[in-house]
Amino acid sequence: MLHCRVVNIDEWLPNDDEWDHALQLVQPLERNRIKKLHSRNVAKRTLVGRLLARYAIQSDLQIPNCKINLGRTPEGKPVLKNLKPPEQLEGSSGSPLLPTQRNGKPFEYAFNISHHGSWVACASLRAPPSVAAAERVVPLVGVDIVKYEFRRDFPTCEDFFESLRFEFTEEEWNFINAMPQDEELDEATAAASSTQKVAESDTDDFIRLQRMYRRWAVKEAYTKALGQGLDFGFQRVESIETSADSFRPQIRVDGEDSNAAWTLLSVALDRLHRVVVCHNFAKQELVHPPNRAVTNVRCSLLLDALGLPTGRAFPSTPLEKFRR
Repeated sequence: MLHCRVVNIDEWLPNDDEWDHALQLVQPLERNRIKKLHSRNVAKRTLVGRLLARYAIQSDLQIPNCKINLGRTPEGKPVLKNLKPPEQLEGSSGSPLLPTQRNGKPFEYAFNISHHGSWVACASLRAPPSVAAAERVVPLVGVDIVKYEFRRDFPTCEDFFESLRFEFTEEEWNFINAMPQDEELDEATAAASSTQKVAESDTDDFIRLQRMYRRWAVKEAYTKALGQGLDFGFQRVESIETSADSFRPQIRVDGEDSNAAWTLLSVALDRLHRVVVCHNFAKQELVHPPNRAVTNVRCSLLLDALGLPTGRAFPSTPLEKFRR
């Protein structure tokens, strides 16, 4: 089953005690990495991303937070490490977890994290036991959030697009630069009312920017599902959508239709943000309609759930106690 959980970090304004409490809910290596980040906003997005991943794993696999060990692949993709078989993992009552939970087999579960602007997302995919056991299908999932924004380090939209010239195919650029449709103009006008930066910019440029970012998110989600990211070569992945509101964009990889192997989900989080999820269970229908497949989670829920006795915080080391 596919889950995509999102958090609006603008709604979380922690004081120092709340921040320290949240840091205690991730393992020491993650905590120390976050403490070294110079920007509080970047640290906040990173911390919420790790908390959201832990919440997803705890909810999906019934593994207490304190037993979750996250690591990274050589390519930098977050992974769940050192999972013990179900019979060796104790539940909240001290009894072994049910064998039907099958959380000890890593080929049955995958997750991915993304953050941009005001939002953080974690997409998780758990293979149906019957499918995984019979075919040993390895779940692959990637997620990307984009914010429609003009880059401050480029004087014009044209300069920004020029820097991305080799990331999109000729057909994609033709669509990005085509004349705006009426519904796109309405959407851009509404977005302009929500941010002064858009209001000061040319509406046509903003529409082109939306089109570009939607395609960029598809490429990111696909390559992140593969675990390769930017190393894959974005021009190899071609994003196709029938309209701006399409929930299910399609892709071609190296010029070949890949929709039989991959399923894409694209949902607007607000007027300026969009999340795209890509996973490889193409024949598996989503339980909910696409616009209800994304769940908005509040930070307070993450902290409460991960801080429960079954998901208790990691202990501080003496060195960390002196640093606080």
